[in-house]
Amino acid sequence: LLLAAEGVRNFLDIESTLKELDAAGDIIPVELEGATARVDEDRAELQATYSRPLASNLQFQASIAAEYSRLSQSGPLGQTRTFYRPKGFVSLDWRVRDGVNIASRIERMVGQLNFFDFNASVDLNQDRADVTNDDLEPQQSWRAEIEANISLGDLGTLHLRPFYEDITDIVDQIPIEGGGQAPGNIDSATLYGFESDLTLLSEGIGWRGTRLDINVAASGSSVEDPLLGFDREISGNQTISLGTEIRHDFPNTSWAIGGSTSWEDTADNVRLDEIFVRNESFPGFTSVFVENKDVAGLTLRLAVANLNNRQNRFDRIVFTDRAAGVVDFVEDRDREFGTIFTFEIEGSF
Repeated sequence: LLLAAEGVRNFLDIESTLKELDAAGDIIPVELEGATARVDEDRAELQATYSRPLASNLQFQASIAAEYSRLSQSGPLGQTRTFYRPKGFVSLDWRVRDGVNIASRIERMVGQLNFFDFNASVDLNQDRADVTNDDLEPQQSWRAEIEANISLGDLGTLHLRPFYEDITDIVDQIPIEGGGQAPGNIDSATLYGFESDLTLLSEGIGWRGTRLDINVAASGSSVEDPLLGFDREISGNQTISLGTEIRHDFPNTSWAIGGSTSWEDTADNVRLDEIFVRNESFPGFTSVFVENKDVAGLTLRLAVANLNNRQNRFDRIVFTDRAAGVVDFVEDRDREFGTIFTFEIEGSF
């Protein structure tokens, strides 16, 4: 039995002002209620963890914890609230046979708040405004996952991890009573998906020196849109992540070559009057390299990156009335990077 305790004090003291240039050319202060305030959190946690073998190839572990949190916000809209949250997990680790291990876990989790979300703010670049919301609560969730680690012998390894998460009080953009919008809590949401890592070694097919790593992750989600009432993806959820890396070390030499590529895609970010997304062109970021591991005791590497001229994209639809589908304007931006050359020297004399 293992006992642990933790205590922490967090705070954010922020002062914001907004000024506008009027028709006469004078800079006039604009009232921005809730933009200047202090947020304090006193948090403590007590945890007990117990583990024991249930069989020679089966390990059990459980943890139970309680979290106390006292949140206070100064200012005319401020208040002080106290939360008591249960936490913990139960897990089983099963060695099915040599080279195959399966672990399962069910966990109760409590999230942490971004203190900036309490305060009113204005984004002048994007012409966005959030009012203050002093009723924010930390999100909570039940998460279940199964993790499998499989040895492929001389061919490499395979790692798989599907998961499912049931979330309560998720933080997303919501309408605020009295007018405006701000980050706030939505009753429930779900998140599900999988992560996988595959390592392939060429020795298994009689070829020396080559290694290929492939990483794939995908997820979906569902939350009720607080304005229109339909189910949509959680704002900004990363729906796809792909990555590959290959390296070949030439036998009996100090030379190696290789390359990598990566690509990600995300769901739309949704505000009450706006939908926007940041993503990148497919197949993302690609690079190659050549390396010598023994030049006077140093490792030299020449790399050429962004071979396919990846574009970072920003697409935005701003509505006069999103409920009625009335569009104010549309913004599309593409940013190119060009080819990147790097030369690295590593080692010691």
